[in-house]
Amino acid sequence: KLGELEANATSAHALYQTYLDRLKQTQQRAGLETPDVRLVSPAPVPLSPASPKRMIIIGGAALVSLVLGFLAALMRDRMCNGFRSVRELEATLGLPVLATVPEVKVRRGALRDVSMQVVRKPHSEFAEAFRGLEIGLTRHQDRSGDVTVGKAILVTSALPSEGKTSTTVNLGRRLAAAGHRVVIVDADQKRPRVANALGLRSARYDLADCLARRCTLDDALVPDPCSSLLALPANCSEDSELIGSQAMASLIGRLRQVADYVLIDSPPVLAVHDSKLLGGMADETIFVVRWGTTPREAVSQAVKSLREFHVRIVGAALARADAKQYSYYAFGYGRVPALASYYKG
Repeated sequence: KLGELEANATSAHALYQTYLDRLKQTQQRAGLETPDVRLVSPAPVPLSPASPKRMIIIGGAALVSLVLGFLAALMRDRMCNGFRSVRELEATLGLPVLATVPEVKVRRGALRDVSMQVVRKPHSEFAEAFRGLEIGLTRHQDRSGDVTVGKAILVTSALPSEGKTSTTVNLGRRLAAAGHRVVIVDADQKRPRVANALGLRSARYDLADCLARRCTLDDALVPDPCSSLLALPANCSEDSELIGSQAMASLIGRLRQVADYVLIDSPPVLAVHDSKLLGGMADETIFVVRWGTTPREAVSQAVKSLREFHVRIVGAALARADAKQYSYYAFGYGRVPALASYYKG
């Protein structure tokens, strides 16, 4: 009986110990999970996201974009290989810049529309540039001093698409409007564009016919429909020997007898050698440089080659200039609105 009671006591003691151990574990777990904070007030429902901080991000992005844009503009300004001010061009070539012709916003390839600006808008900034070019030319008297003989003026450039044909035609129309007798000769047999600029229909005769004596000079001259000037157009020809021939020199001499100004639209200097030959026949040469586009090395090389042939370059014309950007480079940011409002008025 005693052994039975001792066994029951031992069993009950073991069960009691098990419950006691489990109680201690529960109490320890409850002590660990008890939060060390207390509720002060209920949290309100937020009306805007707490993160991300949009104003900080927008401000930082604007600052970074401003710095990157400034660096990009500075790099583009430093890497530009063209001329963007009169001072740069005169310092490089040692020639006076007679005019800065602004770019005209027309549809692409509308050479005729560009050449009509002097006629349609005689008081615009574009027309005023050619008035300055006219004044610059009239200051240079003929080398021979004979007032009865007109001037033969060659208009050329270093590369194609510089604006020399539009410069020639607008200058010719400006001189014709001032009462001068003007003849334009298209001496670019590779890419003749004077007829297109003047809006002339296909002429019966051209420069090659006149030089080859297949027609008379009076038959080859075509009147301009918008002014009093006359034009001697050309067609595409592979006979480049005619340009440097004695017949061409005689033709220019004859035109100088009947006109106050003979404007010769020649090919680019670096493309063919015709400009060097024509420069020796002309009295003066105007060198056209496209604003911000023509490489400095090309301009220097072209002018050097003309001077090697003793061509008299009286000045340069900075053509197709962006009016707003050019004003910034030339006059600074302060006076640009005043110039724009002046021409607009």
